[in-house]
Amino acid sequence: MTSRPFRGVAIGATLAALWGCDRGEPTRADGAPPTTVAAPRAPATPDALCEHGVLAVACPKCNPQLEAIYKAKGDWCAEHGHAESFCPICHPELGGRPKGVAAAPPPGAEVPAEGTKVRLRSKVILDGMGLATSKATPSTDGARLTLPARLVYDATKTAEINARSPGVVRKLLVDLGATVKKGDPLATVESGDVGADRARLVAAQKRVAVAEKHLATLTELEQQGAASRRSRLDAERDLADARAEAGALSSELSALGATSGSGTSYSLSSPVDGVVAKRTASIGSMVGPEDVLFQIVDARTLWVDLDVSEGDIGAVSPGAEVVLSFAALPAETFSVKVTSVAPEVDPHTRTIVARALLDNAAGKLRANMLGEGAVLGKTPPGAVTVPTEAVQTVGATRMVFVRSEELVFEVRHVVVGQRKGAITMLKQGLRAGEEIATTGAFLLKTETLKDSIGAGCCAVD
Repeated sequence: MTSRPFRGVAIGATLAALWGCDRGEPTRADGAPPTTVAAPRAPATPDALCEHGVLAVACPKCNPQLEAIYKAKGDWCAEHGHAESFCPICHPELGGRPKGVAAAPPPGAEVPAEGTKVRLRSKVILDGMGLATSKATPSTDGARLTLPARLVYDATKTAEINARSPGVVRKLLVDLGATVKKGDPLATVESGDVGADRARLVAAQKRVAVAEKHLATLTELEQQGAASRRSRLDAERDLADARAEAGALSSELSALGATSGSGTSYSLSSPVDGVVAKRTASIGSMVGPEDVLFQIVDARTLWVDLDVSEGDIGAVSPGAEVVLSFAALPAETFSVKVTSVAPEVDPHTRTIVARALLDNAAGKLRANMLGEGAVLGKTPPGAVTVPTEAVQTVGATRMVFVRSEELVFEVRHVVVGQRKGAITMLKQGLRAGEEIATTGAFLLKTETLKDSIGAGCCAVD
């Protein structure tokens, strides 16, 4: 094998390092001379990427004989079928090239200009590409304090429904996780007290009717001089008492959920819109006012409780910006602002709770999730964080694809700062809140190159 120039890096030397060769001659994994080793499939150009997104001469899918060699060297990504050290999915920052090999664009391909737009031809293609997006968030590199964070339900949008009167559960109308609206019935409870109150209400309503007739009669007699004014006033008092009793009983039954009908049953209904988070009631169970039968929560907003140690009280105040991260969502961060700080120190943990309100309209987060909150100090101007897979490389240029319309993505050149696992900090080129392509961004990049490996499913302008 002879060495060919590769933009300042000898391709022969690179493959020799990959294959364990001496003087350009391949060897077996056990060190013995090979019997027959097929020559790698020749790339169209020395530094071209193959259809699998890696350097063609180093691709084990294009050159199957390389697989055994990578495995023997302990450099194998079984999940994606590439060398682990430069797997294009695990290490997109390397651009599908082994370390030490310059990440140059294919001959004839130029770095896509700032503002180049990739237009997908249809939403079907968008879905078929498996393209995912994420919004850029303020960088946490300026964090001056990292605190334990936990998510709890917003108490202003949480309702606990208990039995209004002792009784037996006869019907359950919702299950755990059901979505309900304000006023929707949840369960039916049969109660002797409700039956007694309804009977008293009927009696009180009859007394009202009798008192009204008696008052009308006395009023007419008084006008004729056949009854005294005192008798009429006494009749008015009796009517008022009867109406007060009937009103009290009606209000009591209304509060119980027994506003209409007869019998001994009453209905429990939801006082808020939300989701059934807890349901302890079961058919046939005996319940009382002390029993909480349902919990209804509106989880579209959550509270974030940050535990601030006693010595860090001065570092956190209302209005402070916090960037949240959770192990369950390693590629995403969430920005919030502290809304309140508790006025007391917990005597057991010696911590203070700082609280923030988190928008959870997308429903990705759950109450009781644990994470970290980075309280920002002086963040580098304009610095944001994005998932690492969103950053694509062409030559020495790093870029991301910003979504400008549903099916349109625009090239944006960026300056990369520090990378922390699945998250990369961008110093320049992107603003917080802008939506960028993450999973599938590599496919968009290929469409912008003149020597594209794309499938013609996009238009570039």
